[in-house]
Formats: sequence, C-alpha cells, structure tokens
Amino acid sequence: MIEPIKKGILIIIGIIIIGITYLGIKTFGYSKEITEDSKKAKFSKYQNSELILFYKDFEKEITEIIWTDEPPIKLSGVIFKINENKYYEIELDSIPKTHKVNLERDWKIHEVGESNIRSIKLIER
Repeated sequence: MIEPIKKGILIIIGIIIIGITYLGIKTFGYSKEITEDSKKAKFSKYQNSELILFYKDFEKEITEIIWTDEPPIKLSGVIFKINENKYYEIELDSIPKTHKVNLERDWKIHEVGESNIRSIKLIER
C-alpha cells in the first residue's frame, strides 16, 4: 500500500501535469486566434478597394484565376489559386455593367479590375 505522503505527492504531480497540459492547449488556441487576426488584418486594407490592387500585390503568387459566377454567366467573384492547397476566394461588388455578364464566362482581369472587393478569404487545406 502506498504511504499517505507518497499518495499526496502523486496527486499533486498529477494536478501539475493536468494544469500544464491545459495551459498548453489554451496557449495554442490563443496563438491560432492571433494568427487568424493577423491574416484578417493583412486583407482588411483591400476591403472595398479595387480588385486590381489586390491582384497587383499578389500577382507573383497566383498560379491560376478561376472566375465565379452566381447565377451562371453573371460574375460574382474570383478565386486566385496559389497552389493545390491554398487560394484566395474573393467576392466582388460594383462590377462594371459592361463586363458583369459574359456568355463565354471568360472574364479578363483588366476588364473587371475596377470591381470593388466585398470580402476576401484565404483558404488553406
């Protein structure tokens, strides 16, 4: 049988280990929140600005441009693909009327670059 003092020490050690584990989990969650906030802050300067500004700043990273249209043939946004696991998803506002609808669905950045950015999401898988 374990002596009462040894039993007490084991309980205290167990509480300390649980406390350190809990603190580590909370700290990791806190750091993830800081990372998410810094990503949001990075893109906040593009909120309500023209698409062409964002495109010029990230042009070297972009490997593919995928136009999004909802309903079909009516431009609603764009996806700038960086690699297989990372892309920027952008919703647009104030799209020039002359280029909003495109039956071929092949918009050009220079045609719609004046569109305002409603929202930006960085998607990482």
